[in-house]
Amino acid sequence: MAATNRSVIVAGARTPVGRFQGSLKDFSGAQLGGIAIAGALAKAGVAPSAVDYVIMGQVLTAGAGQMPARQAAVAGGIGMDVPALTINKVCLSGVDAIALADQLIRAGEFEVVVAGGQESMTNAPHLLPKSRAGFKYGDVTLIDHMAFDGLHDAFTDQAMGLLTEQRNASDKFTREEQDEFAARSHQNAAADGRTAPSPTKWSRCRFRSARAIRSSSPRMRASGPTPRLPRWPDCVRRSARTGPSLPGRRRRSPMVPAPSS
Repeated sequence: MAATNRSVIVAGARTPVGRFQGSLKDFSGAQLGGIAIAGALAKAGVAPSAVDYVIMGQVLTAGAGQMPARQAAVAGGIGMDVPALTINKVCLSGVDAIALADQLIRAGEFEVVVAGGQESMTNAPHLLPKSRAGFKYGDVTLIDHMAFDGLHDAFTDQAMGLLTEQRNASDKFTREEQDEFAARSHQNAAADGRTAPSPTKWSRCRFRSARAIRSSSPRMRASGPTPRLPRWPDCVRRSARTGPSLPGRRRRSPMVPAPSS
């Protein structure tokens, strides 16, 4: 393949979107990813044996086992001889996997690449830092893997939602402008006839709860979100805390020096 070749997305698939501790709690991120992979290959009419490479984004990998992307690939019917890569770019992990797949195809490395994202908040464990060294005396604190590694900024020791609120203020994005953007998004999608992609047929058979499928297939509101939206409080500022710092000290990145006294 020439390096000037361009890539195309031939198909996509997703599982139902469940709630935290909801009907999909028994499925790991890799299992959910495998179902989506199988569905995407079926939609594209691509045989699993034709896949050259698999890239899956996953943020919460503690306790997920080695190579979650390989686990998902095999669960989706792709052979063990196909290389797989798990990447973590926090909220951009899934889309960055697709961007990397595009780069590899354009560079002539591969012809068929499966790329996407997978996650299970419910299955993110609690962590016990310093447990290998042992605890001699005093209380021991567990760290929430989902909050600490997924929803908390390593550089400022703040919840990601708080950082967003700060940028809203500094960049002058008002609540009213954001509500208007949300309404316009629904209206434009409804006018264009867009709908959310349906869960794969395999997922309809595998998942026990029909409610999960219905709740994860949102319809666009031609009139925009509910009229009550402007009256809803800003949940992040209302409930934010300083975050899951390690016990006894403020968490700091080695890249950010502590202020001098």
